[in-house]
Amino acid sequence: MITEDIGIIVNLCNDSVKTAVMNALSGMEFLNVKEIDSQTIENYAGEFKNYDLFITDLNLQAASSVNFVMMLKKNIYPKRLPILLIVQESEREHYKSTLSTGMIDEFLVHPFTLGSLKKKIFKCIFKTISEKIRVLVVDDAAPMRNSIRFSLQQIGFKNIDTANSGRDALAVMRVNPYDIVITDLNMPQMTGIELVEVMKKDDELSGIPVLVLTAENEKKRVLTLIKAGVSGYILKPYTLESLQERIMSLSSSLL
Repeated sequence: MITEDIGIIVNLCNDSVKTAVMNALSGMEFLNVKEIDSQTIENYAGEFKNYDLFITDLNLQAASSVNFVMMLKKNIYPKRLPILLIVQESEREHYKSTLSTGMIDEFLVHPFTLGSLKKKIFKCIFKTISEKIRVLVVDDAAPMRNSIRFSLQQIGFKNIDTANSGRDALAVMRVNPYDIVITDLNMPQMTGIELVEVMKKDDELSGIPVLVLTAENEKKRVLTLIKAGVSGYILKPYTLESLQERIMSLSSSLL
């Protein structure tokens, strides 16, 4: 489970926001979640380096919001602790100056949906999550397999396996668990379409998000695949930014 080893510190003064966040984190099966009180938050500063994300409304009584964040980031350097600010809609204007400092990584307004919270968390700790995600790349062309593997490594992924056909991919998936499959469409023996069809009929494989690699002139074909259960597509030629963006769109399936 991707969420098992990710540590989150929560500091929220508003009870309704706190309840919504804690319930959501529990539902996503984050096991290492520490809730701390604003009045004693400075006492926990040394512990922040052991966590991966700080969720707060910055309603701090022990120090001003900006000063505390500056102190926190200085004390845990060189570790980078992403900060997700969650506030009520009525408080949005109050936090404009804090947001303009660039010290807050992401901003979310309550009430929020579970999907929107997942996206914000995934974006904040993409590097940490990417190191835990296991990816299978499927393409019959070795240069393309190597290119995709290298691109994934460039954006932080470490656990990457490859398969040269749909049949090879199925054999590998039945032995090893994967969090994402990235596959080409046009392959001999078993095409990307046929691979997805088999996966969707298999109880153990049907839940794995699938991204398909496609050229511009194949987009209509991909839209049909999406209706059949494919999670999305990566348009060739792709950039590191577009590849990361497509993977981040899978946050609801991965968290």
